[in-house]
Amino acid sequence: MEARSTVAADGDVQLVERPSSWRDVVRKGGAVDEDVQAAARVGDRLADPTLYAALSGSSQWAPWVIFLCLAVAGVVLGRLLIRLQHGRRELAVTNADLAEANKDLALLARIDKLTGVYNRRHIEEQIDILLHAAVRDRAPLSVLMLDVDHFKAVNDIEGHEVGDRALRCMATAIRIALRPGDVFGRWGGEAFLVLLPGTAAEVAQLIGERLRSHVAATPVASDDGRRLPMTVSVGLAVADSHDVLGTLVARADAAMYRAKSAGRNRVAA
Repeated sequence: MEARSTVAADGDVQLVERPSSWRDVVRKGGAVDEDVQAAARVGDRLADPTLYAALSGSSQWAPWVIFLCLAVAGVVLGRLLIRLQHGRRELAVTNADLAEANKDLALLARIDKLTGVYNRRHIEEQIDILLHAAVRDRAPLSVLMLDVDHFKAVNDIEGHEVGDRALRCMATAIRIALRPGDVFGRWGGEAFLVLLPGTAAEVAQLIGERLRSHVAATPVASDDGRRLPMTVSVGLAVADSHDVLGTLVARADAAMYRAKSAGRNRVAA
């Protein structure tokens, strides 16, 4: 209902009507409630300026109070005074809260629930964006694929809770070792992807080694308090002008399997 709307129900024809003015409703209803008169006296403003004028002799109006006259077949049965303290301000706050909540939901849709890092959907979007920027700016773009070594054995022997803990620990170890501007997310299962915009192969190799060593220095606690060593195999690929999402990730994935074949816990290109 609009702030200035007033309605009266016609009991004879089952219609909802809008009176032509509050003056008409007041005349039909006779005496005005003391609460409404008091509201006018203390300066509370009514939703219809003609009623406010009728009660207070003033033409001043503001939309924080709605006065509804309840009438059936032209007979006034009662009056409803709705106070909306600071209505517009509260509505603005509500809208701001909703906008913020929508931002939060949009972010959550791009976050991996288990590890708290970006999920595959977001990483795929970022690869497309960064590939386009690399071609446009003639800048390098490197990708690291990291996969937890012997992860299936951890799950089978220690249980899925310890396996989940291992993934969270790995994600934390990698995240704190990255530079501002690097993009990191979970690709799926025990595999993670790091996007390194503006980074050539030599520097990307050094970053891969740093990430590998950070993970190796972060053992995972078992349920009985043992410290379980954890390592990753890392594959490196550098984008060229013909790469698309699928080809770039496939090359990083192939490099990661070369690292595993060479003995795990290493970086391969």
